[in-house]
Amino acid sequence: ELDRAIETLGQERDLSRGILENLTDGVLALDAKACVTEMNGAALRLLGIARGPIGTPLIEVLRVPALLELVSKGGTSENASTEFAWPGPPRRILLATVTPQRARGLRVVVLRDVTELRRLEHMRRDFVANASHELRTPVSIISANVETLAAGALSDPARAAEFLGAVQRNA
Repeated sequence: ELDRAIETLGQERDLSRGILENLTDGVLALDAKACVTEMNGAALRLLGIARGPIGTPLIEVLRVPALLELVSKGGTSENASTEFAWPGPPRRILLATVTPQRARGLRVVVLRDVTELRRLEHMRRDFVANASHELRTPVSIISANVETLAAGALSDPARAAEFLGAVQRNA
């Protein structure tokens, strides 16, 4: 019975390790003293670390004040997140989420590379700003010409044709 229990535990450990290693997000497990107890391959690649710093204080692995503050708060509250710039190379924007495991005083840190997402959001904001700026001029011209026509320019056929031509061009 003991052999079966040991085999079952070994299978569960292998399954957990397989899942952890196949995640695309970096995962770090920290003990109550904020020392690294586990780190998956994605975290190593994301942070450019050659080997797992098991037993090393987090402050020696990641010298990011925002993340260290989040981890210190994350031990007592619900999930907490922050974004920070990772100098790289290459330079990246990372989203860190800390989840406390209250029963054992542990914390799990999940790191996600959001660099491309932030770049796309920036492009979208620029596009919307440029499009609205480009639309503002013709819409203003159309509005001014329609107001002029409504104010009486329709009774002068030569002027009305000029204003309608401007409306048509800008539309």
